[in-house]
Amino acid sequence: MDAPLIYRCPDSQRYDWRRWLYRGLCSSVLGLAVGAISSQPTLAQFLQSETMPQASQLLAQNADDLPGPVRDTMRMDASGQGAQMASAIARNTHQTEIRSIWLDRETIVNAGSYEGLAQIFERYRSAGINTVFVETGNAGYPIYPSEVAPEQNPLTKHWDPLQAAVELGHAYDIEIHAWVWLFAAGNEAHNAIIGQPSDYPGPLLSARPDWAGFDNHGNLIIPGQNKTFLDPANPEVRQYLLDLLGEIATQYDVDGIQLDYVRYPFQDPLANRTFGYGAAAREQFQRLTGVDPLTIPARNGGDRRLARLWSQWTDFRAQQISTFVSAASRQLRRQRPDLTLSAAVFADDTYKRHHDLQQDWEDWADQGLVDWIVLMSYARNTGIC
Repeated sequence: MDAPLIYRCPDSQRYDWRRWLYRGLCSSVLGLAVGAISSQPTLAQFLQSETMPQASQLLAQNADDLPGPVRDTMRMDASGQGAQMASAIARNTHQTEIRSIWLDRETIVNAGSYEGLAQIFERYRSAGINTVFVETGNAGYPIYPSEVAPEQNPLTKHWDPLQAAVELGHAYDIEIHAWVWLFAAGNEAHNAIIGQPSDYPGPLLSARPDWAGFDNHGNLIIPGQNKTFLDPANPEVRQYLLDLLGEIATQYDVDGIQLDYVRYPFQDPLANRTFGYGAAAREQFQRLTGVDPLTIPARNGGDRRLARLWSQWTDFRAQQISTFVSAASRQLRRQRPDLTLSAAVFADDTYKRHHDLQQDWEDWADQGLVDWIVLMSYARNTGIC
């Protein structure tokens, strides 16, 4: 797996910036950070690949208002193309270099012990890795013995890989960030590995089926996908996840926590495949609007009332994700002020993410809720651009 592209969010002295936007370029292979100055209109309209030069010129014209590293970059290359600008900005917005890798559950399981994990960390040190995102919660299972979660991952019950990773991180001078699945609660692929039936919803939803999210046809999993999801609007779900994150932050000397699956599953509203219809979400939305969201079609045939309701429903779901990030941020900063909080997010454009995932991570960065935005820009090869 390629190392993620990490964007360090603005500190409190940069809150006069309207937002830092990341967009996928070349089929989301590259991430582009572009700052929109508070006195200027949003630059979203400039972020299509064919209009990159205009965005570059607009930033260059306002270079005096940019942070120092970005200002210098823009003055050096006022007419640079999007890929060049992305590389320069990404390089110059880091005060220190982060060379990171995701250490996934399968690799941890295959390591099997402290000694096996030490061999992996030895290779990391040789490769110059200084930050490791350790997959700590996966498919509803933590890799460590938890007092919050119903069950530790059965493949790691004979040891505590998170504690081992923390100790090895200290020994090798490598930062350890606990990478945690949030709203994805089960995984059909993982079921096969641990001997569960393919339709097993995961340990959380097996114990608490009322915590489940559903698609607009009543399915736990959108056809063609393989993960069950929790209902982010459910107060008990939110408290459980906050307790889990708090346990990791207070019981383990990790350097950071990374929020993953901090979204709804992928949807296609125009194809009538949408998600988020858990019992709590439907009840809350109906109290707000008097309408059951299941009765609102994504394709409204020009009906303005239905279009307005659909927009409200989409915003409602996005707010469930963003308000959870806000709650997690407040709690973790209180429990561990030294902790780095990051989010693994998709680099799709704002409109697509809002409607297909309800993942409005620009707002999280704007508000200082997270320290790093870690873009997942996947590709099957490196020759697309």
